Amino acid sequence: MKADFEKAKKQADYIVCTMHWGDEYKSLPNAYQKKWEKYCYELGADMVIGSHPHVIQPVEKKTINNKVVLTAYSLGNFVSNQRDRYKNTCEILD
Repeated sequence: MKADFEKAKKQADYIVCTMHWGDEYKSLPNAYQKKWEKYCYELGADMVIGSHPHVIQPVEKKTINNKVVLTAYSLGNFVSNQRDRYKNTCEILD
């Protein structure tokens, strides 16, 4: 991961990490997600977007090393066939 970041920093204007993490159907991020989110920002990420829990988890905007960053721990089922309550991201957008 570190080598990928170093390569990206040389040619990218903005680095977005997409992570497959988290406990299914849990509405809050776990310690593993928080640990890797922190690591991504230490390496130079500008944004971290997670998936896997199938439900929406918090979005956090914060300042790290004088840079404003955004983490979406889980976007829920942004594209999915699951339609149960809290699993259907579209119901929130209606």
